[in-house]
Amino acid sequence: MAEATTGCLTPLTVDADGDTVATGSVQIGDASTCNGASEGLIRYKGSVGFPQYCDGSNWRHFAPTGWYTSSWSACSNSCTDAYGAGTQTRTVECRLGSTQVDDSFCQGTKPASSQSCTNNSGCTYTWITGGWSTCSASPYWNTGSWGSCQGASWQTGSWGSCSVSCGGGTQSRSVYCSGGTQARSVTCEGTSGTQTRTVYCRRDQDGASVSGSYCGGGKPAGSQSCSESCSGSQPSSTQSCNSGCSSSSQPASSQSCNTQSCCTPSDQITSTGSCSASCGGGTQTVYWSDGCGSTWTTTQSCNTQPCGGGNACDWNDPAKIVNCK
Repeated sequence: MAEATTGCLTPLTVDADGDTVATGSVQIGDASTCNGASEGLIRYKGSVGFPQYCDGSNWRHFAPTGWYTSSWSACSNSCTDAYGAGTQTRTVECRLGSTQVDDSFCQGTKPASSQSCTNNSGCTYTWITGGWSTCSASPYWNTGSWGSCQGASWQTGSWGSCSVSCGGGTQSRSVYCSGGTQARSVTCEGTSGTQTRTVYCRRDQDGASVSGSYCGGGKPAGSQSCSESCSGSQPSSTQSCNSGCSSSSQPASSQSCNTQSCCTPSDQITSTGSCSASCGGGTQTVYWSDGCGSTWTTTQSCNTQPCGGGNACDWNDPAKIVNCK
């Protein structure tokens, strides 16, 4: 004889050919007979041990066993009681078809019949926002290349001292290109950025952070655009320059000076020309020199003595020069 366990049912005793079902000394019924008197009787048929039950007229095979769970009950608490923390339950049974049997007939872990729950009835919720973060922008001054020098002109200094006092020397002065202007672009770049903040739905009763679906409405933005200005003084967009003057119009930077001779002048007659008349008054050229290379001429009267007689003036006759006045 082999004994089979049926859980909450009374253990069954099955004979070798599986035709008789009995429990201890109490006879349940003849396994070969299924009628109104044996309705609900369970037997195991064959060596495989498939369970059958009597429906009052025929032996029927059980449906496969499995865990049956009902829907969860309502939560036992509300938001005003410990902020909604409660318990809810459900029915969990091992069933053969629609008949409850002992849990040992079902495989696997028995599902939980109770669990913690939160009843949010009566709770209030608020969107909470933190402060904005620092703007992510990193502005900087961007400068272009300097353009060409415009508007410059030649400038000159005063002449310096001559290198010698006489005989020809040189003197110099400064000559430079100045007074121009050149420009470049100066822009503040990288001014745009983003800043963020924390946003969450708070249950007001205990301050807990919960799903945003409880708060409803429009969720406040967690990020936004921002901008920053460049720090420090703006670099100059113009500057003075000293280039671009035409070389063809450049003034001289040196010149000759003190070209006069270094000789000390002393005026003297170097010669006289012939008198234009031998008597009666004439003129003659007198040649002069200062001894330093400069020469000039003057004129003077000559042979002013009357013409005729021995007392005539004659500069070329030493004996008659005394007659010249």
